Amino acid sequence: MRRRESMTLAGGRVVMSNTSQTNQAHARRFNGAIRFVLTVLIATLLGPFIGAILMMLGRIGLDLARWEFDPADIRGVIVIFMMGAYAVGGVIAFAAGVLVALGALWREATFAMVVVAIVLANLGCYLLVQPMVSYGPLGLLQNIVVSLVAGTILWLGFRRYLRSR
Repeated sequence: MRRRESMTLAGGRVVMSNTSQTNQAHARRFNGAIRFVLTVLIATLLGPFIGAILMMLGRIGLDLARWEFDPADIRGVIVIFMMGAYAVGGVIAFAAGVLVALGALWREATFAMVVVAIVLANLGCYLLVQPMVSYGPLGLLQNIVVSLVAGTILWLGFRRYLRSR
Protein backbone atom coordinates (compact mmCIF):
# COMPACT_ATOMS: atom_id res chain seq x y z
CA MET A 1 0.00 0.00 0.00
CA ARG A 2 1.34 3.37 -0.93
CA ARG A 3 1.49 5.94 1.89
CA ARG A 4 0.86 9.58 1.18
CA GLU A 5 1.99 12.15 3.66
CA SER A 6 1.32 15.83 3.53
CA MET A 7 2.56 18.75 5.55
CA THR A 8 0.41 21.73 6.42
CA LEU A 9 1.00 24.81 8.40
CA ALA A 10 -1.48 25.02 11.25
CA GLY A 11 -1.08 27.63 13.93
CA GLY A 12 2.58 28.26 13.17
CA ARG A 13 3.68 24.62 13.28
CA VAL A 14 4.11 21.84 10.78
CA VAL A 15 1.60 19.01 11.00
CA MET A 16 2.14 15.69 9.29
CA SER A 17 -1.00 14.01 8.04
CA ASN A 18 -0.84 10.37 7.11
CA THR A 19 -3.78 9.51 4.89
CA SER A 20 -3.23 5.75 5.26
CA GLN A 21 -3.85 6.06 9.02
CA THR A 22 -7.02 8.03 8.34
CA ASN A 23 -8.17 5.40 5.87
CA GLN A 24 -7.46 2.65 8.41
CA ALA A 25 -9.58 4.43 11.02
CA HIS A 26 -12.47 4.71 8.55
CA ALA A 27 -12.04 1.06 7.58
CA ARG A 28 -12.18 -0.01 11.25
CA ARG A 29 -15.40 1.93 11.79
CA PHE A 30 -16.91 0.53 8.61
CA ASN A 31 -15.70 -2.95 9.51
CA GLY A 32 -17.25 -2.55 12.97
CA ALA A 33 -20.63 -1.65 11.49
CA ILE A 34 -20.51 -4.62 9.13
CA ARG A 35 -19.51 -6.92 12.01
CA PHE A 36 -22.40 -5.60 14.11
CA VAL A 37 -24.95 -6.22 11.35
CA LEU A 38 -23.51 -9.64 10.46
CA THR A 39 -23.55 -10.73 14.11
CA VAL A 40 -27.24 -9.84 14.39
CA LEU A 41 -28.06 -11.46 11.02
CA ILE A 42 -26.23 -14.68 11.85
CA ALA A 43 -28.02 -14.95 15.20
CA THR A 44 -31.42 -14.07 13.75
CA LEU A 45 -31.26 -16.31 10.69
CA LEU A 46 -29.35 -19.34 11.96
CA GLY A 47 -30.36 -19.43 15.64
CA PRO A 48 -34.05 -20.22 15.07
CA PHE A 49 -33.16 -22.62 12.26
CA ILE A 50 -30.93 -24.65 14.58
CA GLY A 51 -33.55 -24.40 17.34
CA ALA A 52 -36.26 -25.69 14.99
CA ILE A 53 -34.13 -28.65 13.99
CA LEU A 54 -33.43 -29.45 17.65
CA MET A 55 -37.10 -29.19 18.61
CA MET A 56 -38.15 -31.22 15.58
CA LEU A 57 -35.63 -33.98 16.32
CA GLY A 58 -36.82 -34.05 19.93
CA ARG A 59 -40.42 -34.35 18.83
CA ILE A 60 -39.61 -37.10 16.32
CA GLY A 61 -37.65 -38.91 19.04
CA LEU A 62 -40.65 -38.75 21.38
CA ASP A 63 -42.97 -39.97 18.64
CA LEU A 64 -40.60 -42.85 17.83
CA ALA A 65 -40.41 -43.80 21.51
CA ARG A 66 -44.23 -43.90 21.70
CA TRP A 67 -44.52 -45.70 18.35
CA GLU A 68 -46.57 -42.77 16.98
CA PHE A 69 -44.21 -41.54 14.29
CA ASP A 70 -45.66 -41.32 10.77
CA PRO A 71 -43.09 -40.50 8.07
CA ALA A 72 -45.87 -39.01 5.92
CA ASP A 73 -46.20 -36.16 8.42
CA ILE A 74 -42.55 -35.08 8.21
CA ARG A 75 -43.18 -32.27 5.70
CA GLY A 76 -45.90 -30.72 7.88
CA VAL A 77 -43.74 -31.12 11.00
CA ILE A 78 -40.88 -29.26 9.31
CA VAL A 79 -43.15 -26.38 8.28
CA ILE A 80 -44.78 -26.08 11.70
CA PHE A 81 -41.50 -26.18 13.61
CA MET A 82 -39.80 -23.69 11.29
CA MET A 83 -42.71 -21.25 11.49
CA GLY A 84 -42.83 -21.55 15.28
CA ALA A 85 -39.09 -21.22 15.61
CA TYR A 86 -38.96 -18.00 13.62
CA ALA A 87 -42.11 -16.56 15.21
CA VAL A 88 -40.92 -17.09 18.79
CA GLY A 89 -37.21 -17.83 18.45
CA GLY A 90 -36.60 -15.15 15.83
CA VAL A 91 -37.36 -12.38 18.30
CA ILE A 92 -35.22 -14.02 20.98
CA ALA A 93 -32.36 -14.61 18.53
CA PHE A 94 -32.54 -11.02 17.28
CA ALA A 95 -32.42 -9.67 20.84
CA ALA A 96 -29.53 -11.97 21.78
CA GLY A 97 -27.66 -11.05 18.58
CA VAL A 98 -28.05 -7.35 19.33
CA LEU A 99 -26.81 -7.86 22.89
CA VAL A 100 -23.76 -9.84 21.73
CA ALA A 101 -23.01 -7.31 18.97
CA LEU A 102 -23.29 -4.41 21.44
CA GLY A 103 -21.05 -6.19 23.93
CA ALA A 104 -18.53 -6.96 21.18
CA LEU A 105 -18.21 -3.23 20.45
CA TRP A 106 -16.44 -2.72 23.78
CA ARG A 107 -14.97 -6.12 24.62
CA GLU A 108 -13.88 -9.23 22.85
CA ALA A 109 -16.85 -11.58 22.57
CA THR A 110 -16.69 -14.61 24.84
CA PHE A 111 -18.85 -17.66 25.32
CA ALA A 112 -19.96 -16.26 28.68
CA MET A 113 -21.13 -13.09 26.89
CA VAL A 114 -23.17 -15.22 24.49
CA VAL A 115 -24.76 -17.22 27.34
CA VAL A 116 -25.68 -14.06 29.27
CA ALA A 117 -27.14 -12.49 26.11
CA ILE A 118 -29.23 -15.59 25.43
CA VAL A 119 -30.60 -15.77 28.96
CA LEU A 120 -31.35 -12.02 29.05
CA ALA A 121 -33.05 -12.16 25.63
CA ASN A 122 -35.19 -15.11 26.71
CA LEU A 123 -36.18 -13.48 29.99
CA GLY A 124 -36.91 -10.16 28.29
CA CYS A 125 -39.04 -11.75 25.58
CA TYR A 126 -40.84 -13.91 28.15
CA LEU A 127 -41.67 -10.89 30.32
CA LEU A 128 -42.84 -8.86 27.32
CA VAL A 129 -44.84 -11.64 25.66
CA GLN A 130 -46.12 -13.46 28.76
CA PRO A 131 -49.20 -11.28 29.33
CA MET A 132 -50.36 -11.81 25.72
CA VAL A 133 -49.29 -15.39 24.96
CA SER A 134 -48.80 -17.59 27.96
CA TYR A 135 -46.28 -20.32 27.37
CA GLY A 136 -45.55 -20.59 31.08
CA PRO A 137 -42.37 -21.21 33.04
CA LEU A 138 -41.79 -24.61 31.44
CA GLY A 139 -41.98 -23.00 28.01
CA LEU A 140 -39.45 -20.42 29.16
CA LEU A 141 -37.14 -23.17 30.41
CA GLN A 142 -37.51 -25.07 27.15
CA ASN A 143 -36.77 -21.91 25.13
CA ILE A 144 -33.68 -21.16 27.24
CA VAL A 145 -32.32 -24.70 26.84
CA VAL A 146 -32.91 -24.79 23.08
CA SER A 147 -31.51 -21.25 22.73
CA LEU A 148 -28.39 -22.17 24.71
CA VAL A 149 -27.76 -25.25 22.57
CA ALA A 150 -28.31 -23.27 19.35
CA GLY A 151 -26.12 -20.43 20.69
CA THR A 152 -23.38 -22.91 21.59
CA ILE A 153 -23.46 -24.37 18.08
CA LEU A 154 -23.28 -20.87 16.58
CA TRP A 155 -20.47 -19.93 18.98
CA LEU A 156 -18.47 -23.00 17.94
CA GLY A 157 -19.02 -22.17 14.28
CA PHE A 158 -18.39 -18.42 14.44
CA ARG A 159 -16.13 -17.82 17.46
CA ARG A 160 -13.13 -16.85 15.31
CA TYR A 161 -15.25 -14.23 13.60
CA LEU A 162 -16.51 -12.87 16.93
CA ARG A 163 -13.09 -12.85 18.54
CA SER A 164 -11.18 -11.13 15.75
CA ARG A 165 -11.29 -7.37 15.94
